[in-house]
Amino acid sequence: MTLSSHHSLDGKWRSLGFLSLAELLAMTLWFSASAVIPQLTAEWRLTSAQQSWMTMSVQVGFVVGALISALLNLADRIANQYLFAVSTILGAVCTAAVPLLNPGATVTLVLRFCTGATLAGVYPPAMKLVATWCKEDRGLGIGMLVGAITVGSASPHLLNGLAVFGEGGMPPWRYVLLATSGMAVIASLIGILVVRPGPYFSQSAPFDWKFIGRALSDRPTRLANFGYLGHMWELYAMWTWAPALLFDSFMAGAYSKSEGHLAG
Repeated sequence: MTLSSHHSLDGKWRSLGFLSLAELLAMTLWFSASAVIPQLTAEWRLTSAQQSWMTMSVQVGFVVGALISALLNLADRIANQYLFAVSTILGAVCTAAVPLLNPGATVTLVLRFCTGATLAGVYPPAMKLVATWCKEDRGLGIGMLVGAITVGSASPHLLNGLAVFGEGGMPPWRYVLLATSGMAVIASLIGILVVRPGPYFSQSAPFDWKFIGRALSDRPTRLANFGYLGHMWELYAMWTWAPALLFDSFMAGAYSKSEGHLAG
């Protein structure tokens, strides 16, 4: 596809900047509950399995949502900026329902699964929108978006760390989930009001089950896909537990210090 004029790319970096900002804000939903696992464990007496599923349910939801989106070909049937905006709003509702309703562990896991499913309409459509603005510099555009995803996903841990400590030295967990829900609403508004596809937009090929067989039968492609899946699962597990371990280490150190002062 060729451009009729150089003016077709006017507003490219503005669009990519706003798209990256919207992606950053929307992806705060991913680890919003994982960031407050210590508080949820103390309040709801979560088992170790329930603690793990607070993160895994989002991953499973994302996979299921991505499969449904591919089967229904949603990215080609719905304008990507609107798919992004609607999915983000739904994710915000599912996340905000936890602190507002205080439903307990079981219902929260269902809501986290639904949040993961909605994020399948956030991350992939944003990648497609980047591709509509970039050609030779597509790697730079995708890199901007991935950076936004990384910062956005990690932001709930920062919010949890910045929260004012409540009773028992634990940050108020409801604040973190409500804050990320609010950030996702802002992301949705950016998607509706500002984000637009670029001049390199083109329709994708329809979903075909035969492509799955071809991808699995080709050894390099199969190994690359399995390696990526394993890497992402491992990465998200690390992002979930490393902050929790650091928080416990901090609390243990603070407790030891206070005990030392009392002994002295």
